[in-house]
Formats: sequence, structure tokens, C-alpha cells
Amino acid sequence: MTTRADDERPETPGQAGVLPSELIRHAALCWEAEVENARRHANRMNLLLPVILGVLGLGAFNLGWMSDRVPALEPKWAMQVVRVLQLGSLLLFMRSLLILLTVRLRARPRTTASFRLSLSEEIESDSENVGIAEATRAVFRCTYGAALDLRRRNATEQVRIDRGQQALLLASLHALLAVACYTLFAALPLRRS
Repeated sequence: MTTRADDERPETPGQAGVLPSELIRHAALCWEAEVENARRHANRMNLLLPVILGVLGLGAFNLGWMSDRVPALEPKWAMQVVRVLQLGSLLLFMRSLLILLTVRLRARPRTTASFRLSLSEEIESDSENVGIAEATRAVFRCTYGAALDLRRRNATEQVRIDRGQQALLLASLHALLAVACYTLFAALPLRRS
């Protein structure tokens, strides 16, 4: 017994087993979405790295405080608290830079996700003898496989960028605490017993 939908769908030779075009469009949309995510990650990196390098390179840390010069700050332990916070901030800035710039060493070079878009050699060399159904399946497999690979890479990159941002936030909090402590103790009247 056939339904009306079956009657309306004409079956022509060569179309049996062909993937619907919606699946290929979906795979292409998945790929484009992951490419856009990769662009966003690159933009975040392009924002974070100059900030970190600027803070480290422009001397936001007055390393003279770490030397023999001691600013007039009482009690003496207050200066030690400021130094510890400042050193912690410096270390956290360097940690965020290290997290963002570290690349895992691999035994062999990692191919790009777009490499998975390549069709098999069989299909490329004998494209005239490939059926529509087989070509459609091959295109879908390649496109969707590349999109999934790029999604996995984007997720890994997202975690790395988030960890770098967390370290940057902690470094900024340490720096602000160091400034606040220094300001607070410098403004307090000196109490002598």
C-alpha cells in the first residue's frame, strides 16, 4: 500500500540512495559555523596577546620595588604584602601568556581541518564513472567530517583561551590588590608606640 507522498515522489533511475540536498546544505552550514567560531577565537587571541604583552613590556610592574630601594611604607610587613601581590601578579601574567602561546609537540605535523574536505583519490581520478549517489555521499562525508574535526579543534581552543583569560583576570586582581594595599598603607597615619 503506497501513500500519497510516495505517489508524488517520482523515482528516476540513478536517484535511489541519493542523500537529500538538505543534508549537504546542513554539512556546509556546520562547516561555515565552525569557520566563524575559529575566526572569533583568532580575534580573541589578537585582543588578549597585545594586552598581556603590553602589561609585561611597558613596565606596568615597577620592578624597582623588588630591589634594594624601599619606599616609605609602614608597617614593614605591609611592603612585603605588596611585593608578594606584585610578584604573584607578574607570575600570573606570564602564566596567561604561556597558556595562550603554548603549542603541543606532536610526532608528526597536524593537518588542517580543511584537509578533510578533500575527496578520495578514486573519486577525483575517475569522476566520470562515479554515480550521483556515491558522489553525494562522498561530498557529505568529507564536508561533515571536516566540520566535526574543526568543531573539536575549536572546543580545544576555546578551553585554552578561557584558561588564559582566567589567569589574566587573576593577574589583574593581584595587581589591583597590590596597588590598593600600597595606597591604603601609604595613606594611613604612622602610629608609633
